Amino acid sequence: MTKVLDTNTKAGSKRKSEPRRIGDIINEMLLSNEPLAEALLNWIAEREKTRAAEEQSKANRLIVGFYPNTEPCINLKILSLEPGRMDIGAIIHGILTRDGDDHYTFLEDGDQKNVSPTQRNPHVYRGRFVNVNQSSDGTMYPTFNRPRYSKVFTFHDFCREAAAELQMVAGLVGKKGSKK
Repeated sequence: MTKVLDTNTKAGSKRKSEPRRIGDIINEMLLSNEPLAEALLNWIAEREKTRAAEEQSKANRLIVGFYPNTEPCINLKILSLEPGRMDIGAIIHGILTRDGDDHYTFLEDGDQKNVSPTQRNPHVYRGRFVNVNQSSDGTMYPTFNRPRYSKVFTFHDFCREAAAELQMVAGLVGKKGSKK
């Protein structure tokens, strides 16, 4: 025996004691003027507004994690370590402070003036206890990772594990690490 569903008829029976579909009960409750229904509908509307505002702010972002902000008609005072105007495209490190509604002051940081980025030696192998780095002249050298000691894992255990890992790395690298 198959049931034929008629979508034009209301769910349930005309008597209140017989079963009805849960969706119809919820729709009837939401269409009523009860405080719970009004609170739920207001919450849904606020949530949709917040979601739309978040989507709009994501669309306005130039770079993820940064929010663009253009301040019109401001007074900017730059206190730098060198006289004259900045070159176009120059980057200086410092602190920007907002002194008033339309006034900002930038103070250059003297510690960052002559700092050049240092070339770090890249990792050739990253292990649990030992890392192997390669210096600029091509030689390789090991460094130890700092372990977390506990009652179960002691300094003695770390030394044994690091020695085993060093032997395994020595077999992988072979004579590449020696200077010619």
